[in-house]
Amino acid sequence: MIVSPATRSQQTRPVPVRRCGRSGLHLPAVSLALRRHNNAWGHADTLLRQAVEAGITHVEIASPSGEPAATEELRNALHPVRLRREELTVSLRVGIGTPGPLPGFGSRQRILSTLDAALHRTGLDFIDVLYAHRFDPTTPPDETVQALAWAVQQGKALYVGLSGFAPAMLRKFLPLMEAQGTPVVVVQVDYSLLDRWAEEGTFGLLEHYGVGCVATNPLAGGDLAITMPVGLDNLRAREALTSVRHQLTRAAAARQQTLPQMAVSWALKEPRITSVTVEATSPEELEEFCAASHTTHFDAEEKTVLNTICQRVDEAAW
Repeated sequence: MIVSPATRSQQTRPVPVRRCGRSGLHLPAVSLALRRHNNAWGHADTLLRQAVEAGITHVEIASPSGEPAATEELRNALHPVRLRREELTVSLRVGIGTPGPLPGFGSRQRILSTLDAALHRTGLDFIDVLYAHRFDPTTPPDETVQALAWAVQQGKALYVGLSGFAPAMLRKFLPLMEAQGTPVVVVQVDYSLLDRWAEEGTFGLLEHYGVGCVATNPLAGGDLAITMPVGLDNLRAREALTSVRHQLTRAAAARQQTLPQMAVSWALKEPRITSVTVEATSPEELEEFCAASHTTHFDAEEKTVLNTICQRVDEAAW
């Protein structure tokens, strides 16, 4: 991989730290998500060590299944975390996508049993940020809220977060959590150059409540990655995406960045974003993301160009 001059000049600088809303929690501008791809964690432990040395002190883990091999792999990957536990922030999402059936994913039973299983299987004593992932319409909000508060009261989690909640649900849950004495400190939202719905009310709502924001999916599901994504059967959609990618790649090159780098830098230009969560597959890719955290300024001309490229297109084209 060719590393740009901008990347090389920033490699030795630690990732900046940002305050999470009005809380005392501070997170690095870039966070690392550990995901189990292709039935193996691969070199996750090596990447995690590199991340910590670069100042990425926040890692999001996936709740492991009950498979012994998967559990052992995750335990091994988290060895650097256990060695430096007081320096690192670990977050966990419970809800959709975690082990167990879909019905009742926001219930007290599912939230607390998933948390207990994760602690047992990872060897961690507590989770720093426990996210409820997605609103469960089959569970009363009070039940979900009370379960999250109970996890904090028991010392199994230190902070509570919400992930993938629409603004209407945030307006319901944020005051409910405050009433429990366990306010939400951070909300996860999908946010990228190609997915900007959070600008339409969510950021302002979080700012009003003093809640931090972690941007997930900054590469838009791979649409802003180096390699062209697969699976687009619609010819018109593929042509539209190809055109956008070419234009964005040229804009990134003008900034001496790769397309993924610019995508991360662009998300971090928003001051209400506390951190951007990335999935790195190699040391070189992780270095690029770290460097992007130092290049978050976009001048007026660059913003105009990017807004023009990424303007909303007819849904049929995608």
